[in-house]
This record gives sequence, C-alpha cells and structure tokens, in this order.
Amino acid sequence: MKALKYFLWFPFIVMGIVLLLAFFFPTVSIEEQYEIDAPVQKTWDIFHDNTFMKQWLTGFKRMKAIEEKPGKIGSRYQMFFDEGDGEMYMIEEITGYKAYEQFDFKMEHPAANTKTNIRFEEKDGKTIIYQQVETEANSFFFRSMLPFMQLSMKKQNAESYGKLKALVESLED
Repeated sequence: MKALKYFLWFPFIVMGIVLLLAFFFPTVSIEEQYEIDAPVQKTWDIFHDNTFMKQWLTGFKRMKAIEEKPGKIGSRYQMFFDEGDGEMYMIEEITGYKAYEQFDFKMEHPAANTKTNIRFEEKDGKTIIYQQVETEANSFFFRSMLPFMQLSMKKQNAESYGKLKALVESLED
C-alpha cells in the first residue's frame, strides 16, 4: 500500500520539479573561447563565407536574405538547419558588426530566442574567438528543459568550432 501511495505522488513531484526549473531558469548562458591557428582575417573570411558554412556549422543547410542593409546591422536572414527527419528555420538579425572584430546577432525561433556575441582577436598570429550565447525560452515547458539542454548546446558549439578550426587550418592562405 505504501508503494502505491509513493507511486501516486510521483507525477506531482515531477511536475513540481519541472515548475521549479521553469521558474528559476528562464534563461541559460554559455561563454566559450576557441583558438584557431590562423590570422583573424582568414578565420573571419571563412566564418562569414556562406559556401563554407555547411562544412563547419553543425546542421546548417542554407540561408535566405529577408532584408540586407549596408553595414549589416539590422540585416535579417532565414537560416535553415537539418532537424533529423525534417528541416527547421530560425530568423537571424545582425545586432552588431565590426569587420574582423565583432559579430553579434539574435535568433528567433518559436521555442526560444538567443542573443549571441562573438569577438575575434589576434594573438601571436592565432585567432581567439570569444562567444557568449544567452538563450531564453518562449514557453513555460521549454523553460524547464533549458538547464538540461545547456550541455547539449555547449557540445554542439564545441563541435562546430572544432570543424571551423580544422577547416581554416587546412586551407592555404
């Protein structure tokens, strides 16, 4: 009888945990640093070249300009990614841009929005990339999942930047 009592309480305990997670973790942040053995100009140019994106950006399929502006800030793009059995898209808007130094953007998706700040620095002929990503859920349910997804997001970023590193370092100047 006691086992049945605990079994009946189990769904309520799980719901309580989900509610607490959603309340205490409305956003998650990731801060990472990557080093590429190449000058900033080469790394930046490959990073921004759409013809190379499929080779290093995990899941990337294509992008379509919605609105392009001179200087890039305010430009909006529809970014398409492979999602297992289908395709998903996000809307990217450039929020900061300084050639060879800064690339900031926000991504909009029905489940969550992200703000990403990327800095490029050259040190001893190598590129140091600093990335800050803040993700905010658009639904209460997704909010409760963010803490669990944070590790997956970090892993995907490391995979993508690892591919970028390999690509940049393999190409001739």
